[in-house]
Amino acid sequence: MKKKKLSLGGLPDIGFMDQDAGSLPGAFGDKTAPRPAAVKLKKELAAKNAARNGLDGRMRVLCRDVRGAWEELGRESFDKVVCNPPYFDFADGTDGGKTAGAKREGEATLDDFIRAGAECLRFGGDFTLVMRADRLCDAVTSFRAYGLEPKKATFVFPRVGAGANAFVMTARKGGKTGMTADALYVLDADGARTREIEELYC
Repeated sequence: MKKKKLSLGGLPDIGFMDQDAGSLPGAFGDKTAPRPAAVKLKKELAAKNAARNGLDGRMRVLCRDVRGAWEELGRESFDKVVCNPPYFDFADGTDGGKTAGAKREGEATLDDFIRAGAECLRFGGDFTLVMRADRLCDAVTSFRAYGLEPKKATFVFPRVGAGANAFVMTARKGGKTGMTADALYVLDADGARTREIEELYC
């Protein structure tokens, strides 16, 4: 049976969703103040990305409010959830620049995104989240609140010698305690891309 994957991401005031290698919709965001032009653009970009990656016809893009997404998608209906939500807490006042809308939470919080994924995920399924390093505790707290146990974390360093600025964490629904961790460096000490980054993206 084909496994179904759900990808959660978004702007703070419109939901942007995409899903790969499955038959159902993907990502939900916070749709408190919809902007039709932005919704259309995000849907078009998602469709182009799908075509470039050989997924044309294998995914759908939906724009919805992430809060309550499971009511439409169905509880425990996905085998894998991948989530790249807005990074910044709305209350911290961080200026995200030209892409601030995609970086800062609206009314839907990190906890809302994690809950949505947990509700849609089958028992034993994995939820993978990418987030800023300083929100690690927020992520782990929400994961465990919704029955997701962190199993692996990769801390992302912009360069050798710098502190981690992001992490990728996978948690399992109903999983046992015990987590492994590793590191990914984007640039080496000389400012060149590391071998790991070359293998991932080149």
